[in-house]
Formats: sequence, structure tokens, C-alpha cells
Amino acid sequence: MPYAELGGLRLYYERAGSFDPELLFVHGWCCDHTAFRPQFDHFAQTHAVTGLDLRGCGRSPDFADDLTRFCAAALSPPPAVRCTSVQHRSVQAAGTFSLLH
Repeated sequence: MPYAELGGLRLYYERAGSFDPELLFVHGWCCDHTAFRPQFDHFAQTHAVTGLDLRGCGRSPDFADDLTRFCAAALSPPPAVRCTSVQHRSVQAAGTFSLLH
């Protein structure tokens, strides 16, 4: 399972097929690379295809480190956090904040 290492950012992706042009499938909110599985599989027969998991989605690491580093650099004391349900996992993983529901 490949990961792209981008200066401290680690993103999961899958590749298949060959031939130009390469197609990159980028999911929307609350999804992962599997959102395009039917298209990925279909176009892999005639193109190189890549499916990406954006940060905090699928197999890519979440935002916990981003939150911890931001709050340590910019906020004192640690804040109470209000976030959407999709970010709860990240806030809970960071473990240094109060989570408001």
C-alpha cells in the first residue's frame, strides 16, 4: 500500500493501469479513494489511474498533529474545540483539548 511522503505529510494512494493521460480521482467531503472505485476500475483498462485519500480521510493520517502544533504555537491555554463530526476523530486523537458538542 503506497504512501506519498510530502515533507511531513503522508497521503495514501492507489494506482493501476497504464497509458496516457493519467487520471487522478480526488474524493469529496467525508469520503475516501473508494468513492470512485467503479470509475477507477473501468478507466484502469485504458489509462493510468490514481485514487487519493486526502489528509484525515481513508488511510491517510488525520489532523491531530496539525491541531496540536497550531494550538501550541498560537493559543494559550489549550482551547475548547467546536468542530464538525468529521473532525471529532482528529480532536480526540490530539487529546489535549476539551471537545464541545
